[in-house]
Amino acid sequence: GFVFAESPRKTNRQTVVETSRLLSSSESLRRRPLLVAVVTGCDQEADPALAEALGLAREGIVDAIQYHGGAGLLGLERVDEGGGPFGVGRYAAVRLGEASDLELLASLRTHGEPRALVDARVPGVPGGTGRQVPADLVEKARGLGGLWLAGGLTPSNVASLAESFEPELVDVSSGVESSPGVKDEALLREFFMEVAR
Repeated sequence: GFVFAESPRKTNRQTVVETSRLLSSSESLRRRPLLVAVVTGCDQEADPALAEALGLAREGIVDAIQYHGGAGLLGLERVDEGGGPFGVGRYAAVRLGEASDLELLASLRTHGEPRALVDARVPGVPGGTGRQVPADLVEKARGLGGLWLAGGLTPSNVASLAESFEPELVDVSSGVESSPGVKDEALLREFFMEVAR
């Protein structure tokens, strides 16, 4: 994932293009991993980072947009509009902190969204907080369909969370960093080993 929102993890077009090129030309990979652009805005005119991420998606450099904004279905519709005539792969992240937050997840499912990433809700922060979603909310979210889980995942807890909730996908960021925005190779390796268990 490449964060285009304001964050210590914020990237730029050049980094994404170069990473995609390196991964595509790697002889040690059977196939290039999916590349996802993380955005919080849904208005290209007001958010140049969104426009940049959508441009990379239209060019086929990134494979999907992860929408972390608060506009729900409207935000996804605007991301769709920005995808051009053929659209772009995209999905929403839903932040959960209390039971009422599940309403957005349920609404997305009712309106045909097959998946949404579940992350922890921290007021004023769109993601990357290192906080876990309360276990009761994860269980309820799982009951609404296939679970994609983020929020406070680390090498020390990902195996037990995967065993407890059986997510189809896990998303990690701050849990594998030595400092905000700086990924730690040893933590990444340990995380992947725990996921593979």
